[in-house]
Amino acid sequence: MFTGIIEEIGTVRSVSQQGFWLEVSFAKQLELGQSVACNGVCLTVVEKDEAGFRVDLLEETRRLTAFAELKAGDLVNVERAMRADARLDGHIVQAHSEGIGILKQVRKEREDPNDRKDLKATYLLTIQVPKELMKYMILKGIIVLDGIALTITALDDQAGEIEVAIIPHTWENTNLHALKVGAKMNVETDVLAKYIERLVKKEEK
Repeated sequence: MFTGIIEEIGTVRSVSQQGFWLEVSFAKQLELGQSVACNGVCLTVVEKDEAGFRVDLLEETRRLTAFAELKAGDLVNVERAMRADARLDGHIVQAHSEGIGILKQVRKEREDPNDRKDLKATYLLTIQVPKELMKYMILKGIIVLDGIALTITALDDQAGEIEVAIIPHTWENTNLHALKVGAKMNVETDVLAKYIERLVKKEEK
């Protein structure tokens, strides 16, 4: 299980048909077979060296993620699995991408008319998500984008779009600051909503 709080921004070293290498500062601490969330997708460490690790990708993973467009030099949000004895500071994240979202708009939420250096901008991002996932979106609910657990601040069911607000810390310490409009993002919805949906359907039968 993961929390949706990004531990580090990794850099893609190389990409192959089988998977990709990712450079991270904690590579020496990793073990073969360990699970690591990369842009919100739980992947297995199959090879490592002092500077990074390699993961393999299933065809199912390629189909439901934006990894098909990954290239050397890209920034990837990385989070190691949560420890059982640690605080759950974030949210319940499985790191199982359910589809691909598209970044439609990025705009600053706050501009400082006095140009104060100590007041950093916050951002509003509009993301188009697969329409079949919109039923799991609620105002002030949680959405996981590229592994980042974020709060939905607005939604448009007809357009299949949601809006999330980004604080300066998240902007600077994730790959969000490097994304351009049109970028694809891995999407995971609230697992609790899906459990409730399935239970309700079973009760109705």
